[in-house]
Parts: sequence; structure tokens; C-alpha cells
Amino acid sequence: MNISKHEQRVLHVLAQGGFIKHTRGDNRKVIEVICYTREGYVLSDCTLPVFNKLNCV
Repeated sequence: MNISKHEQRVLHVLAQGGFIKHTRGDNRKVIEVICYTREGYVLSDCTLPVFNKLNCV
């Protein structure tokens, strides 16, 4: 499976105990994602397109 550098970073943060908070719109689609590291920092590499690509795999 080929994944980009941004996707690798997100998966690495999640594997180490990070989490993703998402917001849904009126039609129940995810409209915003924020990825937090286990220390509480926000990971800027976790964008909506990256989230959608990882979520579909």
C-alpha cells in the first residue's frame, strides 16, 4: 500500500495514542477534522482530504 508522508505522520501519531476529533455537517458528512497527539498538540498534517483517504482504506 502506497501512502504519502502526511498520511504516515497521521498514522504514526494515532499509533502512539493520538486521536482525531471530527465535526459533522447537516447532511452527516464530516466537514472538519483535528488530530491531536498524545501530548495534546495539534497535528497540522491531518487535513480533511488525508482523513478521507485514510478512512476509505
